[in-house]
Amino acid sequence: TGATGVSLPCFYAAGKGLGSAGVSAGDGRPVRFGRVDGPLDGDAAVVVASAHARAEGLAVVLGFDCITGGSGTWAGDLKWLGTEGWEDFFQRYRRAARHYALLAELAQADLLSLGTGMVKATVTAQADGETPGPLEVEARALKRSEWVRTIAEARTLYAGPVTFSAGWPQAQRIDFWDELDAVGVLLFPHLYSEQDAAPSNGEQTVAARTAGAELWPAERFARSVGRPLVVTGVGFRSTERGAAGVIDSGGAADEASQATLYRELTASLSSLERNGRAPRGLFVWSWATDPAAGGASDRGYTPQGKRALRELVALFR
Repeated sequence: TGATGVSLPCFYAAGKGLGSAGVSAGDGRPVRFGRVDGPLDGDAAVVVASAHARAEGLAVVLGFDCITGGSGTWAGDLKWLGTEGWEDFFQRYRRAARHYALLAELAQADLLSLGTGMVKATVTAQADGETPGPLEVEARALKRSEWVRTIAEARTLYAGPVTFSAGWPQAQRIDFWDELDAVGVLLFPHLYSEQDAAPSNGEQTVAARTAGAELWPAERFARSVGRPLVVTGVGFRSTERGAAGVIDSGGAADEASQATLYRELTASLSSLERNGRAPRGLFVWSWATDPAAGGASDRGYTPQGKRALRELVALFR
């Protein structure tokens, strides 16, 4: 494909360690976690994968998702109640951060991402027109200080650059980018609701242009905080509803729709490059390790064996 780097996503299960009384699903009921509490991926496998990538001349990004159960819910997307709950969360989250910081150092990774998503745990900046109450102001100040501490501890174990993978426009609500080396952004635009009918070809093209257009405000924001932009993940399912985002897995297989989305993304990236504003890196989600994966009937994200692969060649040209 012409790619020059690879991202190795890891998963850390926050099981029994986060099953405290300070957490709620949002309706007041306590959350029950499983028994697993620790990394779900073998560390040796990650180090070997990194070594293979570097042997092929590829840069390596190592990141992790802290999840609370089999459904893959991000730990920091739960509703934590009170100061004690957030302090407990970050104390345990730092355990995961230290683990992957050391793993990134051992694997000689070129960039470490200290987490993904987790809107409730990362919202620390005030939105335009927002007037948060005193308790929310206190909670945000606490979360910021906890992130500063988490990042500092990770840096004692990993010597390379550090970022965080935030959704867009979630990244604009984070005010600890100055503690990091890059603004990490995930671009999985949700351009159609799950209830909408499958979009027409014309609507798909409009959606594709909108998806690519998100690169521009993300790049402007990164410049405004004095950090380079790294798109830590961007991708589309190969279905007729491929522009509906990560929460919608419906629709019939449609590799042409996925190819259109990548074509427009490539056009937006080329425009940024012509203006000297290209992101420092961009990683496509996802590529399966099975060389036989994908194909015209596959409805997943991988472009393998699909028309979108030709667009990726152009993207990484």
